[in-house]
Amino acid sequence: MTSHSERQEAERRAALQNLHRLRHDGDGLLTSALAQEARRAAPPEDEPDDPAELWGRRIGRGLSIAAFLALLVYLSVTYLP
Repeated sequence: MTSHSERQEAERRAALQNLHRLRHDGDGLLTSALAQEARRAAPPEDEPDDPAELWGRRIGRGLSIAAFLALLVYLSVTYLP
């Protein structure tokens, strides 16, 4: 007769094995073919050496944050009492 803790340990091991199998065998949302292709098409380095590309990214990210904040303010003023 197995104790409660032994059964829990066996269930935990089985769950970890299932998670491991799903990560490596399954084709989930994050590991879809489209996501794999996007990772493959991405440049290997994080930060570019070209100063124009570096500043272009910084400006683009800053503008996207500003646009998000402007949209947030507009929607809150328009639709919240």
